[in-house]
Amino acid sequence: MTPARDWRSLLRDALTQRVARNPAYSQRAFARDVGIPAGRMSEILAGREGLSRRKALDVAGRLGFESQAKNWFADLVDASHARSRSQRMAAVQRLAKRDNVPSPDFHELDAAQFACISDWIHFGILELARTKPFTWNPTWLAQRLGVPPAAVNHALDNLARVGLLRESVKRGKSTFRTWDVVSLRNAVNPGASSDAVRAFHRQILGRATSAIDAQATEERELQSVILALSPDEAAELRAEIREFTLKTVRSLASKRDASTVPTEVYALSSQLFRLTTPTRQATSKA
Repeated sequence: MTPARDWRSLLRDALTQRVARNPAYSQRAFARDVGIPAGRMSEILAGREGLSRRKALDVAGRLGFESQAKNWFADLVDASHARSRSQRMAAVQRLAKRDNVPSPDFHELDAAQFACISDWIHFGILELARTKPFTWNPTWLAQRLGVPPAAVNHALDNLARVGLLRESVKRGKSTFRTWDVVSLRNAVNPGASSDAVRAFHRQILGRATSAIDAQATEERELQSVILALSPDEAAELRAEIREFTLKTVRSLASKRDASTVPTEVYALSSQLFRLTTPTRQATSKA
């Protein structure tokens, strides 16, 4: 259950996500946005150059990583490229402590790791593995999720990279083990601002929009209400939504036993967002 050690893969995935949103986006534009000369970015992605810790922290910040995730990214860089052996070993030790998750059946992600698997397909595969019947065949997975097989193969590689999927060979046969994600630390929590998190939420909202017409009302539950709230009430409601979501997931898990046979994968998504222009902005425009 070892997290990704290739910090360059995080850069490649961030670039891929931006290109997916805007096909005109280029590696040169990406280099500009993260504050690295275009020529050096090519060398970095090719594995011929590294980064200093100071620059790694700067790049992580430009990618939207929060404090802990920035340090995790910088430690990945330091473990390979710090100037002294003692600095490299110190980084390795810090990474080892981060890998010390509470149970072999659970895996904790921070924002940097989440960037590797931010596409909803990754979580679809993890949850689909709980259903019956199930097979690891990429073609079957693609059909069940309604996505191209190439996307499934890419997702399987990413899941293995961050430690959420492990293959073992016993008696000449391959078997797979997945881990639950117990926390997306600094990824979906308030204050997170990475491109990966925003892309994930856009994808889920897009799937919800499609479900309005594609699925019968008895297959889905969509509720919306418009409220006038004070800032304190809005903050309290956000906290209650987070608590409700975690409580619901934990409650379902605690009630499951051997007789529970999941057959489908669902998305539970709650939204609270402002519909009005902030009062000060509206006043300044008047």
